[in-house]
Amino acid sequence: MYAQPVTIDRATAVVRQTNLPTFLTAPERRMPALWHNLAFSKIHALESSGAVFEGVGNLNIDPTTAAYARRILDLLHEKLTNEILPAPTISAISGGGIGIFWRAGAKEVEAIIYPDSTTSFLASKGDEIQSEDEFAGDEVSSLGDALRQMLQG
Repeated sequence: MYAQPVTIDRATAVVRQTNLPTFLTAPERRMPALWHNLAFSKIHALESSGAVFEGVGNLNIDPTTAAYARRILDLLHEKLTNEILPAPTISAISGGGIGIFWRAGAKEVEAIIYPDSTTSFLASKGDEIQSEDEFAGDEVSSLGDALRQMLQG
């Protein structure tokens, strides 16, 4: 059997098979966003390269913190399915946390994920703070809203 043509709707990142009879069509498969894939690979790289630096502190990332960061990114990916986010900068934070930074023009959102499974974030435009919050667990609504606002001109 020959390969069937596939179209990708870039706005929603959904793959659809085309030119097939209805009974043969595969269900839609959601493709991971590029920012999401890059973030996961950066977290993996940080996990394997942590170190302790004099004057900076312990930059080793606890596996639990990395898993929580991945969970937060997954939830954001679900919440912001139709948004095209820039790839974040990800860094180790002294004490075992992870910093995730998104920037779009003069706007930026900085999220810090701590080893105790809490997350704090700050959204700013230039030097002006637009919002900030802290949450524990899976409640990413306020962070998702800040990211959506960052994308708006």
